Parts: sequence; C-alpha cells; structure tokens
Amino acid sequence: MVSTEIIDYLLPGEGSFSGLNNKKSKDKPTFRLAPSPTGQVHLGTLYIGLINLKIAQKMGANFILRIEDTDTSREVAGAANYLIRKLADFGINFTESPLIPGINAPYFQSMRSGLYINVARELLASGNAYP
Repeated sequence: MVSTEIIDYLLPGEGSFSGLNNKKSKDKPTFRLAPSPTGQVHLGTLYIGLINLKIAQKMGANFILRIEDTDTSREVAGAANYLIRKLADFGINFTESPLIPGINAPYFQSMRSGLYINVARELLASGNAYP
C-alpha cells in the first residue's frame, strides 16, 4: 500500500487518500533505490535517486540503497562500489546502504532470498498464498 503522506506530498490538493493506509503507517516511511551493478550509472537511476532523496528528506523518511544483483550474467565486477561512489558524487546519500548498515539489511538483493522463503512458507502454512 502507498502511504497517504507520500500521495499527499506528490499530489497536493488532489482529495483525500485516507483509505490508503499502509501497514507501517506508525513507522518512519522508507524509500529505496535499487540499481543493478551492470556498469555505468544510468541517468534514470540518478533522476529517481534525486527525487526519492528529496521526498525522503521532506518527509523525514529513511532512504536506503539496495543493490539489485540477482542477474549475475549482466553483473560487472566492481560496479556496486562504483555506483555507491557515483551516487555520492551527485549528492545522493542514504540513511542505510551496504556502507551504512541499519534495520533494512541485507542491502544486496541476492542475500535476501532467505527472508522471502520464510514469508512464503508462512503464507502457505496459513492458507494465504495465492494459488
């Protein structure tokens, strides 16, 4: 679900969005940037990174970097470190990242499969998994 604060920020004066409460509405919102380590920094990554950073700053939210490294056939050696350096060069700084650990670790998508497997097992056991 989308946080009502995010919608109100992006679409001011567009009506009431109170029905769109997210499960963690009492927690600090979190924005994420998830580039693939495939070489050079893509212009779209910089653009979305700057937008997410500004919204996160305005909302007092967390802004995390998670490296989308699941496509190993396209991964370029050293590209993750290069991405982190270049994003910082453009002023895109994170509250959590591989270099700044926090509650949303791990920050490499390939290291998160255990989390997803556990949730899938819980959904299956409770009968809430989509067939």
